[in-house]
Amino acid sequence: LNTAARHAVAAVAATTAAGSRFTLPIRIGIQAEISAAQGRVTTADRLYDQGSDIVEGIMVNVPSRTAQMRLVGVMSQLYAGHFALAAGALNDPAKAFRIIERARGRALADILRVVPSSDPRPADDEQLRAVAALQLRLMRARTASDRQRLLDDLWEAEQRGATALNSGAGAHPTGLPRPGETHLAAVQRTLATTEVLLEFVLLDPRSYCLAITTHGVRLVPLPGKTRLETLSQRAREELQAGRGVQGTASRELYDALLAPLSAHWRSARRLFVVPDGQLHLLPFDAVIAANDQNADGLAIAVAPSARVLALLRTKGDLASAKYDRPLLAIGGVPYERMASPSATSGVPPGGVITGFFDAAMPAKLPTLPRAEAEVRMAANILGPGSVVLVGDAATETALKKEDLSRYQVIHLAAHGFADQKFPERAAIVLMSDPGAGEDGLLQPREIARYGLQARLVVLSACETAVGPTIGQEGVLNVARAFLVGGARSVMMTLWPVSDATSAALMREFYEHLVKGDDVSESLRAGKRAVLERFGPESLATIAAFQIVGDGAQRLGKPGTAMRTVGAR
Repeated sequence: LNTAARHAVAAVAATTAAGSRFTLPIRIGIQAEISAAQGRVTTADRLYDQGSDIVEGIMVNVPSRTAQMRLVGVMSQLYAGHFALAAGALNDPAKAFRIIERARGRALADILRVVPSSDPRPADDEQLRAVAALQLRLMRARTASDRQRLLDDLWEAEQRGATALNSGAGAHPTGLPRPGETHLAAVQRTLATTEVLLEFVLLDPRSYCLAITTHGVRLVPLPGKTRLETLSQRAREELQAGRGVQGTASRELYDALLAPLSAHWRSARRLFVVPDGQLHLLPFDAVIAANDQNADGLAIAVAPSARVLALLRTKGDLASAKYDRPLLAIGGVPYERMASPSATSGVPPGGVITGFFDAAMPAKLPTLPRAEAEVRMAANILGPGSVVLVGDAATETALKKEDLSRYQVIHLAAHGFADQKFPERAAIVLMSDPGAGEDGLLQPREIARYGLQARLVVLSACETAVGPTIGQEGVLNVARAFLVGGARSVMMTLWPVSDATSAALMREFYEHLVKGDDVSESLRAGKRAVLERFGPESLATIAAFQIVGDGAQRLGKPGTAMRTVGAR
């Protein structure tokens, strides 16, 4: 350790002299880690702070939000190491919270902080049209050489438009600290007395969970990251196969990850979960329901970070929103008349998620036979004023013509795709309109600019929660894009779902929603009703649906002011 410490000091000195500011925080983090191993806790703490401050300085000058996300991802070990020091040697829950929240969901939080929810985000229409034109050409490309050339052109066009989501001017939300100053009390003020927030940080050899309520915070030690992620993957596979009730991995995961925390939600009505690593792909509600009979009335929602949840609950005021329509619903897309790229290179290895432009995508997308009935059902339940776009009207052009700020709920029943390598190419697939220059792909780069006021966006599509995990920044997926676009909560899916079972779940969900239940309560009640009606074979579908964001949102009558933020 002493030899390592000397080399670390020399490396930091050389990097400082060279002016390599991107490398410097990483090397300072290594120096801090060595100091912590030597038992020099105060020195390690000071070094971690120094490295984090340098990262903050770099973030001021990054050219785009995408670059900021990547920077947080690269520097994630710096924050994780500092968190481990605060949680372990220092045993300081409040400090540990401030450290991890300085990075977690950082780019998303900064966008929510500075851009008013009612204003559309700045956009470069010319760049968006260029990307759409290239994607339309990709849909028609038939040779490998044409596809590769167009993919290269698409990448270049995406880079030219990468700065569109730079933070703009906007009011600083009252009651919440500025970047780098996320204090525990600011988040606690947004919680109700019946709510608990669990924030997981996976590390080896020991993980932790911060259990946060209105009156306190506790650090709960858990098994190491390797064991928890292995169990999480196995439990997810069991649930996806419909074996969650009898699954041994689900029980093992509950005992290791959630049983040590169960005392914190015994008297709670709502649980917010901030996942980490592979836990982003875990349906927490299904694991808890299968292993804890006392949690039957617990409504659960996921948040990208505690700071993002607090911002969703305090930014703007939905009481002033001029709702005059309850629902915009899109479904029944005639996929039989749409073509994705031809299969030219075989199917990728099992488990790899492909994007829409992957050569292994089928030439035709399967029709969703119940999608039109699903959106019509939702409109019938939510009542007059709802707008339904189906068949040839289910186009991206028609969606963009609507004033989306008028709608409390937006429901998309369509195919969805993730893209692990290029998250901005993930998409909800609607009908294309080449004459209007629209490719039919509703992508994060467009969604994030909508300026929504929706209390809820329902993504009744496959894999809308899936995407690459960028360290402490979290998962880059379609659901996240709707939060950036102004939605307060999003219903998403973790894996492909059954068309018939999801339609039944949607009916139950909306019926509870119009009765006055909030979003997460309605999903919990809907899942229970479908499970009782169809039995364990429905579990593989209902477990996939999750709420991300403020699950406490309730619907009001169009034009009626309503407040739900921080309600007691």
